[in-house]
Amino acid sequence: MRSFETLVYAALAIGCLILMTGCETPRQPLQVQEVHIPVPVAREVPAVLLEPIEADKPVFVSPADPAASSALTPDGERALKDLLLAVQGRMEAWKAWATE
Repeated sequence: MRSFETLVYAALAIGCLILMTGCETPRQPLQVQEVHIPVPVAREVPAVLLEPIEADKPVFVSPADPAASSALTPDGERALKDLLLAVQGRMEAWKAWATE
């Protein structure tokens, strides 16, 4: 019985080897093909977005100062408002540039 199993396994091994040698194909010469892939490139940022924001700087004063309202003089409040509007405008410009 043992020799029969050995014979079956040997036949299977020989059959597998025959099948594997039949699957080999002749080697083809290597073909080189050029493939063009688009590469993302960083866009140039407009110079106007990189410039410092030109606005008067608000000067905070003591709340006890008679000219103070919200710890700013009226001129300081105007300067702060102008600065905030300039920063908001710059942010909108950055967003517009980024979504082009």
